[in-house]
Amino acid sequence: RLMPNTPYPVSGTVTKITGTNCSSGTIYFRNYTQGGKGISSDIDSSGNYVADMNNLENGVTSGDVIWYQVVSNNYYFFGTFTVGSEQYKVLDVTTYGMHQYTYRTIYDLLNANKTTDWKIVSALPNDIADFPCIVLNPSGIKTSKLDLSGSEQMKEITIELSYYSKNKNGTTLLGKGYVDKELDNTRNVFLDNRDVLQFKEIFINEIEDSNIESVDIEQQKVNIAMQVIKCQLC
Repeated sequence: RLMPNTPYPVSGTVTKITGTNCSSGTIYFRNYTQGGKGISSDIDSSGNYVADMNNLENGVTSGDVIWYQVVSNNYYFFGTFTVGSEQYKVLDVTTYGMHQYTYRTIYDLLNANKTTDWKIVSALPNDIADFPCIVLNPSGIKTSKLDLSGSEQMKEITIELSYYSKNKNGTTLLGKGYVDKELDNTRNVFLDNRDVLQFKEIFINEIEDSNIESVDIEQQKVNIAMQVIKCQLC
């Protein structure tokens, strides 16, 4: 710890990407380095919060990485910071709507864990030379009421990934197996990072792969597949 039982307050203002302050919600903190139980703090009607990191189960030490997660109605944010030698920290947070938050979270996860040759993109490239790639399509989100007031809601997310790979790279035959390996890799990325995603309020329910099909693009054979991940956003 910085010093035993010494407070290390973190405070700031939580705003929406639209520019207005959040007026309710919760910010959660977890010591990723030391482990242990996390803590939370309410966001007040002006968007302000304060939390003492010394109340984390294992306290804090200079160099510890702290995860934090904001949930404010339908706005979210996940971030990290490293504890320094300062006596307090000001941490203002800008939150994102469900679509933006989900896309940013999934993109960062896949981009950090993909196989080296593959690219994560938002749309099909114009040039086949940019294959192999995984197109991360905008998430579909369905909101269902869990009570008559509508204050409790279930947010069902559908993430669609499209895989594109040339059948040959020069004279090297890649075949459908090349796509198969990346489908497996992505599935394992989601399963191996379930605890990370859960802290970010995303819970994996189902992963479904399509068959791999071959099509002709620019007079070259291209192998394509779809992968659908169904989740809940809490």
